[in-house]
Amino acid sequence: MRIKIIVFISFILLSSDIWAQTQGANGSTGTTGVAGATGATGATGVATPVKQVESSGAVELPKTESELALEHFNKAQVQQSQKEYKSALENYDKAIESDSVFYEAFVARAGIRFLLLDFETALADYNRAIEITEKKSKQFQKTGDIKKVLDDLKGARQDYAKVEFLKIRMGDIYYKRGSVKRFMDDKAGGCEDLKKAKELGAFKANPELKDFCDQ
Repeated sequence: MRIKIIVFISFILLSSDIWAQTQGANGSTGTTGVAGATGATGATGVATPVKQVESSGAVELPKTESELALEHFNKAQVQQSQKEYKSALENYDKAIESDSVFYEAFVARAGIRFLLLDFETALADYNRAIEITEKKSKQFQKTGDIKKVLDDLKGARQDYAKVEFLKIRMGDIYYKRGSVKRFMDDKAGGCEDLKKAKELGAFKANPELKDFCDQ
């Protein structure tokens, strides 16, 4: 089992690094506050004063919740790569506190928790990540359909592209959750997730389906 864990951990760390390289251009997509002339109001409803930049006299608006979440996420990614797992977990926690639907933070945090053999909390994080991505996918499918009816074909294509992207991510998350379930001796649940991963295009699930699920 130790060899299996090491192999799966290596996959988690690799996929996390790959995603981080592409995330800079996209950012996270949570609920943000609205910046105004006198400050920004986030989920707490508390206005944050703007910062005056003395050298230029310009006004620097406070960061939105999504920006703060991405900042903490990026810090955690660096710390995770340096095997500073406790600090990485703290920053993933902060990222999720700032953006409660930042599914990539849940996925990354689950990876560390799996690494620390905390299977129950890793499973909970994967469950939440799947819940978020499935909801987002349905939302983009609906808005894409509406835009298509309104003859906004460009907007519809953009939303459908997001659906396809989330489909790929869900396949990866189902694969990881299935692997966690296998290590928790939940063969039926693990095989079900691996099968779902394959259906969503995560064909890397094929070896496990063949070796452990007889499929």
